[in-house]
Amino acid sequence: MPHSALTYSVTHYSSSVAPTTFRFLAVYSITAQVQHLLGSSEILKMLDMCLDHQKRIKVLDYVQKREKEKDAKLRCGIVNYRQADLRDRNEHNEPK
Repeated sequence: MPHSALTYSVTHYSSSVAPTTFRFLAVYSITAQVQHLLGSSEILKMLDMCLDHQKRIKVLDYVQKREKEKDAKLRCGIVNYRQADLRDRNEHNEPK
């Protein structure tokens, strides 16, 4: 996604939508989609350009909260996968 398209999207959402969670979700989904392309610092620069200070703080707080939730879910998923994998191996190795 070119920088200009991303900047337009963030600007569009931040200026056209009432200050609700919807806008934060919109900005979050945009940042999540392009994070692997641009990296966090590029996204922060764009948020700097597009949002006033108070809005930016709210967006970043929201994004960090969501990232923590995702991390927790991912860790939980990995632990569950490993436990299931160990169970399968143990059942497979048991003498019949």
